[in-house]
Amino acid sequence: MGHVSRERDWQVLQDERRRMLEHVLEAHKARGGKVQLPIGMNTAEPWLLDAVDVQALLAGLHHNAKGNLDLLQYCRRATRTLSAANSRGRSLTDAGWSAAGGADGDDSAEREAPLLHLPQLNTGLSEAEVKDLAYLVFASNCGSSTDEELAVTVRSQLDVDEARAGEVARLLALVSSTLHKMRDATGSLPVSELWTANLELPVCLLGVVLPKDFNRFRSFVVWRDTLSHVLLSTLAASVRDGWQQQHRQQGGGSSSPSAQQLMARLKASLRRCDVRDADDFDEEEYRAASRAVGEHAYAIIQCVSAGWSFPWGLRVRLCEMLLRGVFDTLDEAAYIEGADAYLQLLQARLWPLLGVSPSMHNAGFAWVHFRQFVLTRHPGLVAKTKALLKRLALLARQHSRGNSGGGSGAGTAGGSSTANGSSSSSAPGESSEDAALTRGVGAAVIDWIAERLADYHARLSGVGGPEALPNLVDVMAFAALARGASQQEVGDMLAAAIRSSVEKELQRRLAAAGSPEDEAEACSSMCSIVKELAREQMNSWASGFSGQLPEAVPLSLAVLHGAAGARLLPWLSSISSLDEETCEALRAAMELEPLLLGPITAAAAGCQHPATRRALEAASAWDVPMQLQPVLAAWVHKQISGFELWVARQLQQESWQPLAPGQPHSASARELRRIVMESLDALFELGLPLPAAVVGMHMEGVDGMMQRYLAGILERLGPWAALVPPLPALTRYKREVAVKQEEAESGMPGLPEALPPPGTASKKGLPFLECVRRTQQEPHAERIEALSPEVLVVMMASLGYLLDTLQPIANTVAEKWQEECRRTSSAAGSGRVTADGSGSGGGARNPFLSPSPEPHPNGYNSYNNTRGEPPGVSESWGGGWGLSSAGNGGGLAAAAGFGGRGSGLGPAGFGGASSAGLQRAEEHFGSMLEAAGQALRGGVAVVTKWLAVRVVWWQQRAGWCELLYRHRVTSCRIDWLLEGLADVLGGPVGLLPRQPRLEVAAALLQEAALGLERALLDGGPCKWFIPADAAHIKDDVDALTRLFFAEGDGLPMQDISKTLAGLNALLKLLQRPTGPLREEHRTARRAALLAGVGGSTAAAAAAAAAGSGYASPAAGNTGASLKQQQLGPLAASRLTGGGVAAAAAAAGPTGSSIYSVQVSGGGTGGNSPRGGGNSPRGSGGGKAAAAVVQQTAYAIAAAGGDVCGAEHVLLKVLCHRADHAASKYLKEQIKVPKARDATIGETFGRLTRLTRL
Repeated sequence: MGHVSRERDWQVLQDERRRMLEHVLEAHKARGGKVQLPIGMNTAEPWLLDAVDVQALLAGLHHNAKGNLDLLQYCRRATRTLSAANSRGRSLTDAGWSAAGGADGDDSAEREAPLLHLPQLNTGLSEAEVKDLAYLVFASNCGSSTDEELAVTVRSQLDVDEARAGEVARLLALVSSTLHKMRDATGSLPVSELWTANLELPVCLLGVVLPKDFNRFRSFVVWRDTLSHVLLSTLAASVRDGWQQQHRQQGGGSSSPSAQQLMARLKASLRRCDVRDADDFDEEEYRAASRAVGEHAYAIIQCVSAGWSFPWGLRVRLCEMLLRGVFDTLDEAAYIEGADAYLQLLQARLWPLLGVSPSMHNAGFAWVHFRQFVLTRHPGLVAKTKALLKRLALLARQHSRGNSGGGSGAGTAGGSSTANGSSSSSAPGESSEDAALTRGVGAAVIDWIAERLADYHARLSGVGGPEALPNLVDVMAFAALARGASQQEVGDMLAAAIRSSVEKELQRRLAAAGSPEDEAEACSSMCSIVKELAREQMNSWASGFSGQLPEAVPLSLAVLHGAAGARLLPWLSSISSLDEETCEALRAAMELEPLLLGPITAAAAGCQHPATRRALEAASAWDVPMQLQPVLAAWVHKQISGFELWVARQLQQESWQPLAPGQPHSASARELRRIVMESLDALFELGLPLPAAVVGMHMEGVDGMMQRYLAGILERLGPWAALVPPLPALTRYKREVAVKQEEAESGMPGLPEALPPPGTASKKGLPFLECVRRTQQEPHAERIEALSPEVLVVMMASLGYLLDTLQPIANTVAEKWQEECRRTSSAAGSGRVTADGSGSGGGARNPFLSPSPEPHPNGYNSYNNTRGEPPGVSESWGGGWGLSSAGNGGGLAAAAGFGGRGSGLGPAGFGGASSAGLQRAEEHFGSMLEAAGQALRGGVAVVTKWLAVRVVWWQQRAGWCELLYRHRVTSCRIDWLLEGLADVLGGPVGLLPRQPRLEVAAALLQEAALGLERALLDGGPCKWFIPADAAHIKDDVDALTRLFFAEGDGLPMQDISKTLAGLNALLKLLQRPTGPLREEHRTARRAALLAGVGGSTAAAAAAAAAGSGYASPAAGNTGASLKQQQLGPLAASRLTGGGVAAAAAAAGPTGSSIYSVQVSGGGTGGNSPRGGGNSPRGSGGGKAAAAVVQQTAYAIAAAGGDVCGAEHVLLKVLCHRADHAASKYLKEQIKVPKARDATIGETFGRLTRLTRL
C-alpha cells in the first residue's frame, strides 16, 4: 500500500503545479499579454500544463512580458504522467517532438530518448497502443497471481488508471467466461492455449465484447479502434516479415488468395465493425463482422511464419515496455520496490508465453537502462548499463565462438533473473533476430555516445560532464564489443572521438578569443588556449578514456601539439625581429611544448594501439631553438653593429678625464662596461633558450668591441717611435771646434737647464748647435702635446678597467646561463628543451649547473672604489695586468679567466664553495674573451710604453738629447731631469693602483736609462768625456736608482739593477784609458771583418779593404742602421703594422736597452782592467794590450753580444772621448770627421731627412 500512498501524494503535487501555472498565465493576460493555445482548446488542459517546462516559461515571460506567448513552444515531454489519455511517451522507434530550450541553457535535444534503428521494430503502433497491449497481456497472464501493490505499480508504470484497470479485468473475465462456455458446449476451446499472449487475444475481445459492456458507447468505440489497429498493424507486420505463400488450388481451380487480398478482406471486415454512432449499431451485424475478422485473421496467420504469435519486433517492444516498469515513477533513476520479484514474474510467467529469449531480455534490459540514463542523467544508471552491456558483450563472444546452439526466437526463456535483472542464461536458443537486436542495441548506444563523444567538451555538459565520461566510454566500448567489434576497433573509435572533440573545442576557443592583427599576439594567445585545454585534458576530460585507451591523454596532447604546430611553424619561419610580443609568443611556445611533448614521448614506446602509436610517433618537436638560431644571430649581429658605432662615438666625444677620485678611468670606459652588461641583460631577458653558438657570437661581439675601443686609443696615439728623435751623426773630438762652440753658447739665455730660443746665435754669429729637432718643430707636435701624461694615465686606467670587466662579464654570462638551464630543466622533465637548443628526454644534467658564486672577497672593484679609499689603495688592476711578469698571478690563457689567483676574479677567487659546474662555465665563457684580454694587456703595455717615451723623449727631449753633460759633465747634471720624472710619478701616475704605478715606473726607468746611454754614446758634437767623468756619471746613476727604489716603496732593487746593467757596464768602458779602448776597438773591428758581419762597420771595413777608408756619416750610408737601432722591436712592430700582442711582447719589461744588449751583465767591466790616462797610447801591439783586447772580446761574446755590436759601442765611446789620441785614431783608421761647422750643417740636414723618413 506504500506505493498507493506515494501515487496519491504525487497527484496532489501535480494538481498544485497545474494551479500555479494557471495563475501565472492569468497574470500574464492581466498585464496585457496573450496566451496562444493549441487549435480547438479554449483553456489549458491538464496534459498541456503537465508538459510545460517551468524554467523555460519563466525565462520567456521575463523577455516577453506583454507579448504573445505560444504555450506549445514551452512544452517538454513528460517522462511520466498519471493520465493515460494524455501521456504519450516515446519508445524505441517514435520520432517524438522537440521542446523549447530551458532557461539553464540545457539543450532539450540531449534529453530526447535514443532510437534503435531496426526495421522489424517498426510495428506501426504508437507507444500508448503498445502500453495498452502490454498491460492487456500482463493482466491476462499475471493479473490473478500478482499481489495488489505490484499490480498497482505495473499499472502506474504503463499509464493505466484504476478505472481502466478494472475495465480490463472485467472484459478479460467476460472473454474467459465465454470461452469456457464454448468449451463446455463443444468439448474444446476454439483458441490455443497461448491465446492470452498472442494475436488471438484481440480477436477474441473483438468477437466477444459489445457496447453494452461499457458505460458509454464512446468508450466502446475507443476500445474497439485500439484493438482493430493493433490487430491490423500486427498482422501487417507479420505479413511483411514472414509471409509464406501456399500454392494450393481451391475449388474451381483458383489458387489461394495473396497476402494483399487477405489483408484487403481483413480491412473490409474491420470497416464493417467500425460503427461510430450507437444508433447505427446492430449486434447481429457486428457479430457477423467480428466473425469475419477472425476468419480472415486465421487465413492470414496460416501463411505467415509467426502464426498467432506476435511478430518479433512487437515482442521486443512489449519486452521493453514491460521492463521499463522496473523504474520508480517518482524517482526515475531508482528501481521500484519489489523489482526483483517483478523481473522474476516476467521471466517465469510472461516471457515464455511471449517468446522473449534471454538475449532479447538482456538487450532490452540494457537498452532500458541506457534510455533511462539519457532521460534522467543519473550517473548510477551508466554503471548499471555498463554492467549489462558487458554481459551482452560476453554473450556475443560466446555466440561467435559457437557455444550456443540454434533455435527460434520463440524459445522459452530459461534461467533465472539476477540481482540486476539480467538473465543468467547463456542464450541456448538465440536466433539471428536476437543477435541483430544485440548488435542494434550496441549500435544505437555507440551512435548516441559517439555523436556526443565526437564533441564531448560541448555535448557532455548536460550529461554529467567529465565525471560521467569514464562510464560513458565504458558503455560505448562494451556496446561495441557486444556487436562484435574488436578491442582495436574500439580504440579506433575512441581515438577518432578524442581527435574530433579536441579539434572542435580548440577551434571554438580560438574563435571566441578573436583574431589579433599581430601574428605574434595571435600565436601567444593560441599557446595560452592550448595550454589551458591541455591541462583540462590531463586533469579531467581525456583521463576519462584511459580505462579503454590508456594513451588517451597523450593522444589528446598530440592532437593539440599538431594543431598548435600547424600554426606556429609557419610563423616561426617568418620571424625577422625579436620584439616583446614575439618573445612572449616564443616563450609561450617553448613553455607549451614540453607540457605536450613530454607525455607524448613517454607514452609512445609502450603504446599498444597501432593508430594511437602512429599518432604519438608522428608528433615531432617544433625545435624552436633551432628555428630561432638565425633570428637570434641577426639580433646579436644588430647589437654588435651598434657596438661599433657606439665605440666610435664615445671615443670621438671622450675628453680623457678621470671619472672621480679613486676612479682614474674615463667615462667612455664606464659607459662601455655599462653597454656590454646591458646588452647581456637584454640577451638573456629575451627569455629564450640561447644556443651556445649565439652566446659565443655575442661574446665575440663584446671581444670585438673591446678591441675596437683599444684600436681607437692606439690609433690616436700612433707609434711611440715617432716621439724618439733620430741619432746624430758620429764626429770625432777637435779641441778648437769644441772650445769655440762652448764659448759661443756660454752667454745664451736658458742654459744650462733650458734651450735658448730658436735662432739664438753668439756675438760672432755661431748658432746654438742642436743635435735633434725641437718638439715644437715636429710634424705632429700639436697632437702629441694634447696627449699629456694625465691623458695617457686615464687611457691606461680605462684599458685596465675594461680588463677587470672581462671576468665579471664571463661570470654574468655563466650565472645567467645557469639560471636559463635551471629554468628550462624545470619546465619539463622528459622532452624538455635545454638552454643550448637541444631537445632532451630526461638526458644528462647540464655541466654548468651549480650554486651561485660567492661575492668578490674584497667586496669592491679596483676601478670603482666604493669603499672610499684614497687613490692607490688597490694593489693591482685585474690581478696584476701590468707589463711586468713579477706579481702577475696568472695569465688569461692559463686561468681561462682575467686575473691572477690573488685578484679574486678568476676561478680561484670563488673559493671552494663554488661548484665545478660554475667554474667550468666561467672558463668556457671566459675563453671567448681571451683575445680581448690579451689585446687589452697589450694595449696597456703600449700605453705604458707610450707614456714613458712621451715623458723622456718628448717632454724631456732637450734635457736628455741636448743639455745633459753638454760640453762637459759638470755643466749640467741629471738632478733636474730626475725631478721631472718624480713629478710625473707623484702626479698623474699617482692616481693609479700600486702595481700599475710600478709598471709605469719600470717603463720610465727603462727610458731614462736609454736617455742616459744616448747622452753618453750618441750625444752629438757637443758632449765630450774623459775617464774621470765616470765617477760623476756613476753618482747620477745612483741618483736614478734612489729615485725609483724610493726607500723600498718603489721598484725592486733587482729589477732596477737589471735595467741599469748596461749603464754600469758602459761606465766601466768610459773610465778605461784611451789606449786600451783603441786596442779593443781595433781587435773588435778586425773580428767583425773576419766574421763578415753586415752593417755600418762591415760596410766601412769593406770600403777600407777596397782602399777608400771609412765612409763619412754625411754620405748617408749609416742612416738605415741608425733608424733600426733607435726604433727598437716594439716601434718597428707598430710602424710595420704588427699586432698589439706582438708589440706588447716586444715592449716587454726586460729592463734592457739597445746598447746594454751588446755589453750586458757587466761582464766586460768585471773582466777588463780599470785604466786611466796613464795607459799606453798608440797602436802598439804589446802583450798587455793584446791580452786586454782579447779578454774584452771574450767578455763581450760571453755576455751574449756580437763582435759587430761591441765594435760599434767602442767606436761611439772613442768618438765622445775628449782625447787627441782617440781623435787621431778615428781620423787615420776609421775616417771619422771632426766637428766642423760644415759638418754640423750637414748633420742637421740629414737628421731632418731621416725624421721625415
